[in-house]
Amino acid sequence: LRDNAKKLLSQGIDPATDRKQKKLKATENGQNTMTVITNEWHKLYSSRVSEEQAEKVLRGLNNNILKYVGDLPIDTITTQMLTRLIERIVKRGSYDVATRALSTCRDIFRFAAARQDIEVNPLINIKARDIVPTREIVHQKRVDVAEFPQLLHDIDNHDCNTLHKLALKLMVLVFVRHDELRLAE
Repeated sequence: LRDNAKKLLSQGIDPATDRKQKKLKATENGQNTMTVITNEWHKLYSSRVSEEQAEKVLRGLNNNILKYVGDLPIDTITTQMLTRLIERIVKRGSYDVATRALSTCRDIFRFAAARQDIEVNPLINIKARDIVPTREIVHQKRVDVAEFPQLLHDIDNHDCNTLHKLALKLMVLVFVRHDELRLAE
């Protein structure tokens, strides 16, 4: 970048002015939209994660963010616009989706700032806890020692698949989480 700036200066061109003109031209050609920058970011992101994860993130962005601001030049998108989009997700009760969308948008704007497509990341000072409420944690009920014989009796007499009965009994005996038991080899 320094070498390019020196080359421009030697030709009598101010690098800052040149950058602004290129940015304006990119905006006029539609190369500076939120969707275009997101796709550029996604190429880089896809090289670091699994294909399934990359597609999941892009699908979430398309459904929750890009369909509202995707056609806008990225440097015109404000903090207020983005926080309103996150609040829409929160109103649906999708707190985890809202948190992930905010984090991903922050990454995209940081990428745009690094490429000098924007001057300042509008989400740099916004944290999920600022706009996404915390969900009350509900722990699974525990079985009291006195209720344990009844639990085993209920498992034996329940009308379900034999494999499920065995899995429940095994879980009761070894005290593992259901995913650990289900995914055990």
